[in-house]
Amino acid sequence: MKKALILGLLTLTLVSCYYQGGGILTPDEVPPATEAACFPGAYYRKAVSSFDKWTGIEGIIVLPENAVDVRRWGTNGPLDNFSIYMGGRAGNQEVDAGLTWEITRDEFGNIDYVNRAYRPFWRVTSWNNAPAIKDYYWYPGDKVLMRVEAVDTGRLRLTVQDADPNPKKSFSVDFEASMFGMNIPTQFKRVNAIDQSGNEGKPVQPTKAKVFGAVWEEVYLLRGDERYPMVPSRFTDMKCPDGGFFEVKKLNNFGGESINIFGTPEK
Repeated sequence: MKKALILGLLTLTLVSCYYQGGGILTPDEVPPATEAACFPGAYYRKAVSSFDKWTGIEGIIVLPENAVDVRRWGTNGPLDNFSIYMGGRAGNQEVDAGLTWEITRDEFGNIDYVNRAYRPFWRVTSWNNAPAIKDYYWYPGDKVLMRVEAVDTGRLRLTVQDADPNPKKSFSVDFEASMFGMNIPTQFKRVNAIDQSGNEGKPVQPTKAKVFGAVWEEVYLLRGDERYPMVPSRFTDMKCPDGGFFEVKKLNNFGGESINIFGTPEK
């Protein structure tokens, strides 16, 4: 019954396209790498595809709860942050796009460093955010659809919206990504992370921050009008800096997975 409801929702909310079922790779698919090197600076779980004729990635996620480490505080708030995003790589160009736990603005337009929300962002060569308005704020427990897809040569589209047939909140933006396009070997990813401010490229800093309760209900790699479940046979499994900081559980054969991340592993 639950699967039927999820699939019914997908027919209304996800792009209309042909479904390639199961986890067995089709003859024309490029298998993913068995392993990949971690880029230091954050605690993150990345599922990343092969370089193939993928045109995008989409999924439905229940957004996680989080807790900061009060000992790690900077001028503008916690030094640990939380993000759930997609993106990919084409040639030597890396793209991140999705949601990050971010400062908001109150009804008077004043910056609110305390009452944060998950807000859309995208990064190619520079960082960009959706406007800081409540129409683009999502919170732990919200179920959202996220999609990153090539829409033309050199252009990607990020979509974030309520995972509902009639979404009340929806954000979409097209942005330049010069190396991406159609029929180009491209890698796509989904990432859950505890990011650390000012620490990119450095060893992770000890923290008691944690993010828990993230549930990817379904995730698909896109190839034009076809959808392929992003199951373990289609991705390289990365837990960085090492697996001891993560609790990951496969939920179904549609790319479903639950993820908890602990800066200090819990016994």
